[in-house]
Amino acid sequence: MITGAVNVLEGALRGGPVHFDHGDTVPHDYTQAEDIAGVAAGQSAEIVREFIPGADISIRPKLNDYDRLEIPMRGLLAMDSVAGQPGYRVRYPNLRDGVAQHIRRHGEFFSRQGVAPAPTKGIQP
Repeated sequence: MITGAVNVLEGALRGGPVHFDHGDTVPHDYTQAEDIAGVAAGQSAEIVREFIPGADISIRPKLNDYDRLEIPMRGLLAMDSVAGQPGYRVRYPNLRDGVAQHIRRHGEFFSRQGVAPAPTKGIQP
């Protein structure tokens, strides 16, 4: 079982189950190398399932004590101040595009390591 949020995509690509006992609605920042998106963990799991059919991902909607303490203090990262800078351009305008790129890169890495990644759908080379 995968227990860290960072490993959701990797666990799904390996074909293993990814289960979290809590946190489906907790907001998180997902950082691409170029861009940042803030969504709930459950939303990102839906996108991963879209690209990796049959991915066994479950995140229960309940909150644990840490979630309840963290949520009021959590601020989502914003790229507003960067967007106006000369030469800056958004590389992945939405989380879905960033997740697709991440799946593609991890799949290539697994293949080079001799590990067959789980079958994907809609991922362009």
